This record gives sequence, structure tokens and C-alpha cells, in this order.
Amino acid sequence: MTDSVQYRIRVENRFYRGEIGYRFTNPTGATLSRTYCHNAPPPELEKNVGGRWVVAFHPARLLCENIPPFRIAPRATYRGTLDFRAAQPGLAIYPHLEVDSIDGIYRLHWFLVVGAEPRAAGAATLEAISNEFQLAER
Repeated sequence: MTDSVQYRIRVENRFYRGEIGYRFTNPTGATLSRTYCHNAPPPELEKNVGGRWVVAFHPARLLCENIPPFRIAPRATYRGTLDFRAAQPGLAIYPHLEVDSIDGIYRLHWFLVVGAEPRAAGAATLEAISNEFQLAER
């Protein structure tokens, strides 16, 4: 779930900037995990384009792996913020906006491994999808 149903995105020096607060409660009876750099991996931001969900922004992802991995206990809640910093279309800078415009309906999409060991062979993946919310350019 996101902290709001509407967020304003500002433009500064040809970059879109904003923060999207969210919380995720583990609905399972198992620990969920992911390997990432000493914190939770950021969710992907998806936009509804013509009735289809498309990735609008891939946050910059660090390539390190932490030990121990990020874990969420059964029924525990994690609170985070997606730090939205994306270059406007046409700039050869990553991360960039991967859709034509900001204004629209969005959701967050997060992938977590079911189990305390994210590298376990054959582990199932849980897809966590937030509520829908609106982004608008100020």
C-alpha cells in the first residue's frame, strides 16, 4: 500500500523527482527475503498505459549483495520510500522515464523470495503489488 493515492512529481534540471512512501505487510506464514545492499530492494514503478501495466521506471539498483539478506518475518510490516529520480525522455542518462509522460495511474511491483534464504534452489517468488495511485507533474 502506498501512503497516498496521489503524488506530485517535480521537474528539476531535466530530471523528474519525487518520493513515494509505501508499506508492505507480509501476508504469508513464511519469512520473505531478497538479497540487496543492506536494505530492501526498491520496487518497480509501473504505469497503466492503455489498460496494460508497463514499467515506467527502473530504480538504480546496486549490484552488491548483503549478508544477511533483507528479510520480512511472517505478518511483519516494512515501510519504505521509492526515491523517484528519473531523467526526462531523450536524455542518455540512467535511470530514465520509460513512458511518454508522468501524468497517469501507477502501482508499485515488488518481487520477494518465499523463505529466509533468497538463493535457495527452487524457492518460490511472491509478487507484491500496491494499490493504484496517481502521479502528476507539478
